[in-house]
Amino acid sequence: MPLSLFRRAATFICLFYLGCLPAGLSAKTLEIPGAGTPTSLVQVLADAFNAKYPPELITVPPSIGAVNGIARVTKGEVDITRVAQRLPADKMKGLTHIAIAREAIVFAGGAGVTATNLTRTQLLAIFSGKITNWKDLGGKPGPIRVFYRNPSAAVLHQLIERFPEFGTITYAKDGRVATRDFETLFMLERFDWAIGFTTLGNAQRAKNLRIFSFDGVAPTPENIASGKYPLYTEAGLIHRTGELRGLAKQFVDYVQSQEGKRIITAHGALAVRER
Repeated sequence: MPLSLFRRAATFICLFYLGCLPAGLSAKTLEIPGAGTPTSLVQVLADAFNAKYPPELITVPPSIGAVNGIARVTKGEVDITRVAQRLPADKMKGLTHIAIAREAIVFAGGAGVTATNLTRTQLLAIFSGKITNWKDLGGKPGPIRVFYRNPSAAVLHQLIERFPEFGTITYAKDGRVATRDFETLFMLERFDWAIGFTTLGNAQRAKNLRIFSFDGVAPTPENIASGKYPLYTEAGLIHRTGELRGLAKQFVDYVQSQEGKRIITAHGALAVRER
């Protein structure tokens, strides 16, 4: 092999394996595991980042739960993880939380549901089994199928924090529990008369779901910002305390840029910055 070709080949191999390729050609990837609730929001941000800085660099795997995601960060297996709520101070030793958005928690129904608004009182009656047919809510007749979340779910914790009465009910006897957000969405897509709760972004990415207003207020970023719509999660990223570097820093900077904020708003969430 001619010396010049050999040098070029050797240089490329060195750059490739050391992760020193020019911007847009890095062989490194950034995996962002964690909670299921902010999955769709982080995914749209990752998609936009990958499109701007090809080849695809950011991956957002299915939910493993916030606890497992944080454990992977703590062990140094990943640089950042996604979460749907703030951790208590005693759980944040050696960790830093970056708030990125407030995303509406919504009650959503299956394709057969025609009701468009539900009040606090109606929701309590539905989930406790006191109202069992959509006709009693002014909608097309159909038996209500309730799907709720397991007690450890972050979205349930956030919902109860902002809708305390919801934490006092006993769920309908024929209600069914979903352990993950994607299970809630699967059930809502499968059963036309179902009802459950998730984030706005997750509900919008599902098929043919009815997203309800809450006490007559739509779940928009403007209504979250004004306090008119009180139900939301606090989507964020957690990393080990210290300066972020490489792709992790580049992604966080992108999320908090004006372009990132526009993407968050288009997703139906309220962009925030706290770092």
